[in-house]
Amino acid sequence: MMNMNWLSRLRMLHHLDLSGVDLSKAINWLQVIGTFSSLTELHLSNCWLLHISPHVSTLNITSLSLLDLSLNNFNSSFPQWVFSITSLVSLDLTQYHFHGPVPRSNTDSIGNLTSLQLLHMAGNDFMNSSSVLKGFSSVASNLISLDVSSCGISSSVLDSLHNLTSLVSLDLSYNQLTKTIPKSLCNFCNLRDVVFSYNDFLNISLTYLLQRFFKCKTSVLESLDLSSLGLSGQLPSQIEKVAQLEHLYLFNNSISGTIPDSLGRLSFLRTLNLRKNLIYGHIPFSIGQSTSLEVLYLSDNQLNGSLP
Repeated sequence: MMNMNWLSRLRMLHHLDLSGVDLSKAINWLQVIGTFSSLTELHLSNCWLLHISPHVSTLNITSLSLLDLSLNNFNSSFPQWVFSITSLVSLDLTQYHFHGPVPRSNTDSIGNLTSLQLLHMAGNDFMNSSSVLKGFSSVASNLISLDVSSCGISSSVLDSLHNLTSLVSLDLSYNQLTKTIPKSLCNFCNLRDVVFSYNDFLNISLTYLLQRFFKCKTSVLESLDLSSLGLSGQLPSQIEKVAQLEHLYLFNNSISGTIPDSLGRLSFLRTLNLRKNLIYGHIPFSIGQSTSLEVLYLSDNQLNGSLP
């Protein structure tokens, strides 16, 4: 699709989804979109978009609550106009392929996004910046979902992100984290979905990492992925304190010891992946009696004895 002028006749458009449509030759797409003052949702994921007009400071789309520009290949600097849309609730720039550092003027403008609840920035190296994360900290109190996986974020840079008090879903996988997540980042007792996999937490024990959840009066955690972190130690018997847990992934670590009987008493557990660890002993009877378990991986350990 080369020309998008036909869209400009749809003056009352509220919702536009062209995801998957080849717009690589549509050089005027942003100008056309800017005419929709009533637009509330814009989905342009995987459209082969190349041009984003980074020097345009504002657009007349002041009602927009959802912007999805994920899986495109913008060959430009970061667009100023994104941070002028103060109505944004959901922003998805996953694998946006932005080049160069975010200008200081833009990081200061992040504070305009006071309604932001969902932020997905996976696969963007520009997020590995203290100034960028500090900018998002200024609007952090409303964030419910944060995905900054595969952004090259180091532990020292992550310290700049804090006060995510409403956060429910957190994905920090495939980064360069070498130490445990700072307490100031969020309220761990509100988290339901956590992915820390594929970082380098060498010499950190599984029990130590789980203490944040064990201390919750009532944990609401449903899914926890700690795969390929280099974790040591044993599976703690206190795991039953995370009573709502449905999915637990501990694949490819250095976890040793036996499987605690309490793991099989998690009445909502549907997925358990303990593959490629140093776990020994027998499989607890409680695992064999679980009525909720649907997926079980125990291979590449040192288990013995009869099946429960």
